[in-house]
Amino acid sequence: MKKVINLDFIKRTDKKEAIEKILQSPNPSHNKRLWLVGFLYYCKLNKEQINKFIEENNQWTDYNSKITCYQVNSFLNNKKKVSF
Repeated sequence: MKKVINLDFIKRTDKKEAIEKILQSPNPSHNKRLWLVGFLYYCKLNKEQINKFIEENNQWTDYNSKITCYQVNSFLNNKKKVSF
């Protein structure tokens, strides 16, 4: 069943669709997950908000909150300029 995700904070339809696709995929690639984190950060979400958003909206078969938190922290602590 397709979960309804609140993406009102995102203006572009193509970005909303990309985020929904990543979150609803049972096993998105590592790169897609990193893009998701980077884009959410670009949208002004902080680490806690990003982790909560992913936890509440993902449908990943291999989701692990501790690993996701570690990856989000690692990505944001080492972020470089990224364009969307």
